Amino acid sequence: MNENLTSSSIACLQQGAIMSDQIRVQCPKCGGTMKEKAKKIRGGFSMPCTHCSTAIVFESESNDSAIRQALSQARRMRRQTLALN
Repeated sequence: MNENLTSSSIACLQQGAIMSDQIRVQCPKCGGTMKEKAKKIRGGFSMPCTHCSTAIVFESESNDSAIRQALSQARRMRRQTLALN
């Protein structure tokens, strides 16, 4: 971590990360990336890829690590949001 950052700067950076409710999602077919709200990304949710129109289905048992990672990040963001409220 950068030693020049103060604790208030770090807190602002962390809050900025929490306030952004977007999760980066990578298409398993074309590799394109897009963003979706963390509150939407849950098991059973699907969305079309904005690049190739393939349906991206979010299941925790997915063989695709990018899908599992997006689910994990979304769950973490929802928990952080609840902890702040």
